[in-house]
Amino acid sequence: MNRADRLNARFKLIQQSIAELHGGDLAFAAASAGWLMAIQYGAKQSMERVAGIDEDVLGFLITELDTEHESMLRGYHEELCSFLNVDPARALELSKSFEQVVQDICFQGG
Repeated sequence: MNRADRLNARFKLIQQSIAELHGGDLAFAAASAGWLMAIQYGAKQSMERVAGIDEDVLGFLITELDTEHESMLRGYHEELCSFLNVDPARALELSKSFEQVVQDICFQGG
């Protein structure tokens, strides 16, 4: 099972729990935020591997790129929430339940 499969399996369980508590649209928005978080973390890992050659030179650049990437993904998420007619802040709050899964799988190879 690859990293995406592991994320998907664990995300589905969390999403099902959120759907039961808060409804399907909000659960989808929270899960989408979790996937965007995973994409951001994966991109940052890739940049760090590339920058491993000279961290002093590229460390600042990675931080700036990661910040820009996060801003772009949050914009996508806000558009999705607008379409679903759900509160983006509430969806992001619920997406925190996905954060540990992202860290387990993306950062620790879980």
